[in-house]
Amino acid sequence: MEPLRDQAIILRSTPFEERHRVVTALTENHGRVTALAKNAIQSRRFGGTLEPFAASQWTFTQRSSGDMLHLNETLIKRDYAGIAKDFERLALASALTEVMLRLAPEHEPAPGLFRLHANALAWVEEVSHEDLQRLDLVFLNHAMIKTLQLSGSLPQLDCCLSCESALSKWVDSKLDLNAIVARAGWICPNCRESGMGAKTSGEDGAVQGASLKIPAVGLRDVLMSLVAPVRELARSVQGLQIQRADQERVLRWLEAVLLFHAPGAGAPLKTFRFLQRDFPSNIF
Repeated sequence: MEPLRDQAIILRSTPFEERHRVVTALTENHGRVTALAKNAIQSRRFGGTLEPFAASQWTFTQRSSGDMLHLNETLIKRDYAGIAKDFERLALASALTEVMLRLAPEHEPAPGLFRLHANALAWVEEVSHEDLQRLDLVFLNHAMIKTLQLSGSLPQLDCCLSCESALSKWVDSKLDLNAIVARAGWICPNCRESGMGAKTSGEDGAVQGASLKIPAVGLRDVLMSLVAPVRELARSVQGLQIQRADQERVLRWLEAVLLFHAPGAGAPLKTFRFLQRDFPSNIF
């Protein structure tokens, strides 16, 4: 079969038997794929191209659409080696990677997600330590909302799910909005008081009706991130009154929306526990 070529970023790499390696990658034209790299452990055939986060050009073969790819050659483009030298960078990059593992389509072109992930990893590697500590949660919210958008699971952000009042109406009110998981949107204070924010009933009612109080300014920041290039995040958020507690709550809601709505998402995101977040036990 004629070899295929594509750009790939490693999402996961695990040993297989004694000499081989199975790697999952996000590719530009084939989406999320899994490939067998024979003799990858005992030889230098693939160099560092199969390490986590590494970006390279792949040459591979595929017998049928459902089979695992066979990786023939790789050519390193960027190793993102700086990420592994700092635990905070590693934790953030790992969270981004797990989100992509959950949301990237399998065996389908995903050029938008590929560019997003490449630029996100570049930001994590290049950003100053000061900005990394200041903007880690802002950045993760920024990347998550763009990933949800490109994968077709974007929450309703610009207006109330019930009365359709604009988000801009509530930004300066200093009131909390009810962010609803099951409906992937929010309810304004007026509709909440009239009962529109009440929990839904049914077998999964406790999850479907879960809601989180989020300041409108937190959702405003997320909405603004949709039009800002991911690598220009630090510049785009200058002047915003970003409160870390607000960003934590927005991130918790986006995580819950991903787990509830994304096909096959299911279990909680494991890497998120490495981020320094301290959520109240009664947040939902």
